[in-house]
Amino acid sequence: PHMFNKEEVVKAVTRGSPFVYCSNIPSNSRRVRIDALSPDVSLKEVPQLNGLVVGKFLAAGGFGQVYEGMIAGIKVAVKELQLSTNVEKVANYVPSPDSVDDDSKSGNSENREILKKFEEFQKEVYLMSCLDHPNLVKLFGIT
Repeated sequence: PHMFNKEEVVKAVTRGSPFVYCSNIPSNSRRVRIDALSPDVSLKEVPQLNGLVVGKFLAAGGFGQVYEGMIAGIKVAVKELQLSTNVEKVANYVPSPDSVDDDSKSGNSENREILKKFEEFQKEVYLMSCLDHPNLVKLFGIT
């Protein structure tokens, strides 16, 4: 058995990788699918969208930008997650033991904030995927 911390898994997801690697050795024999390891982080149970057409910018929010869009002839709002202007910082983030208790000591406060935003977005996606009411916005899926 192999153990991965949440930061490793979130880092891989934000890079767009479907895998994490045992001991960070990128080898086919050492890769583990994130959707099998941590379906909550990979958002596996939220439907994936195909055929989404993104239109004009509408507004900016806490997680990123909101756009007008169309899917299967239905007008929708599209929320784009914006974790950082520098994605490389997220991709290369490795938490130090001190970062859990004091971000300012380790210099990882920006990375911690990015992970916090990802977790908040993740919670919003799951909550919206469970709700069904005529007065609420319906979540169609993610892409």
